[in-house]
Formats: sequence, structure tokens, C-alpha cells
Amino acid sequence: METYRIQKDTYLKLIRKRFRIIVPLLLLIILIGFGANLYTAKGVEMGYMAVFPLLFMAFVGFSLYRSTRKQMQQVLSYSLTLSENEITREQDNTPTLTINFMEVKEIIKNKRGGFLIKGRTGTDIIHVPYLIDNAGELEQRLQSFAPIATTGSTATLETYQGLIYLLGLAGFITSITVTNTLLAVLAGAVAIAVLVWLFIIVRQSKNANVSTRRRSWAYLLFALLIVYTLVVKFVGLPFGR
Repeated sequence: METYRIQKDTYLKLIRKRFRIIVPLLLLIILIGFGANLYTAKGVEMGYMAVFPLLFMAFVGFSLYRSTRKQMQQVLSYSLTLSENEITREQDNTPTLTINFMEVKEIIKNKRGGFLIKGRTGTDIIHVPYLIDNAGELEQRLQSFAPIATTGSTATLETYQGLIYLLGLAGFITSITVTNTLLAVLAGAVAIAVLVWLFIIVRQSKNANVSTRRRSWAYLLFALLIVYTLVVKFVGLPFGR
């Protein structure tokens, strides 16, 4: 029986790499959004628009820090155990999932090195992240359960998932900060589509933990907030201001 986990140092390297991309982009988006409004602001509005970006950036920074810590605890609790006749995935606050070797229908290796183990039903799916320790040894063990296929479909989703999140966040920030109605509507539509997509993905996933499912309702609340903001902009502001 072997157990495979994700090492903390490996995950920290990934976080640093992501932050080197995400943080500058977020700062650029925020500065552009508020800078455009500051340019057209007058009097008291100018002072408000000068201070609000700093408070907003502090809030975003704190939210990123907090969410990253929670995500790290969740990721590092992941373990994959292989015995003679079954594969078991365990993770904090997530139901344990076990697939018997007789029920393994397919094992897919994506381009980044992660695995997707499909069981008897469509909900019996074990995701093995590419960050898993001793990936080469794990691949050899998995081959004893079923031949490992290679496909680009799962790799494409993993590759662009982070960009989809960032696109939704950019759309959300833009929709609530810009005064141009057309730009706000376009950005808001993008953000709403991403939020609804996230909600559906989380609710359907058998690998989402209880807290993640509960928090998924926040996606719909944010979508409603965007709708409210767009209605206010459309009704209360001249078109194209």
C-alpha cells in the first residue's frame, strides 16, 4: 500500500508563480478602472476616488491572502492511497472516494502530468493534481489498474481555468467602477457568465467540499450585485458618458 501527497514546497512554488502574474494584472486593472473615473471626477468626488482605490486594493490583498491560506490547507491535506485492489482519495472536509480496480474504466494523463481516474459512474472521478509527489512512481502503479491514455481535453480546461477566473474578476471590477454604460454592460455580462459557470461547476462536482458548496451561492449573489449595478448605471447615467 502506497500513499502519495503534495509537498508544501512544491505548492508554494506554484503560488509564487501565480502571484507574479495575478498581482500586477489586478493592480493594472484597478488603477485603470479608478484612474478613468478620477480623470473625470470633480471636487469632493476627486478626493473620494483617490482614497477608494487604496482601500479596495487593501481589501483585495487581504482576500487573496486569506483565500490562499485556506486553499493551501485544503490542497496539502490531499492524499491518494493505492492498495492491491483499490484507489482511495482523501481530503479534508471532502467525502472520501474509493474506486475498486474492477470499476476503473479509464485513466487519463493530461499534458501537465496530472491524472483523471474514472470509475463506474460519471460521479466516480478522482482528480490527481500534477503537483503530486513521486508522479513517475504513481504512474507505474496506476498502469497496473488500467492503461493510461493521453488527451488534450482535460489539460485544456486546467490550463485556461485560471484565466477564466481572472477574466470574471476583471469583468466584475470593471462593471462596478467604470461610468461608461456600454463598457460596464459588456464587462458585467462576462462576469455574470463566469459566476454562473462557477456555480454550476461547484454544485455538480463530487470533489467539492461542504464549505465550497455552501460558498458557491455567493457567486449568484455577486451576479445579482452586478445586475443591480448595471441597472443603476443604465437608468441613472447618460449612455456613453
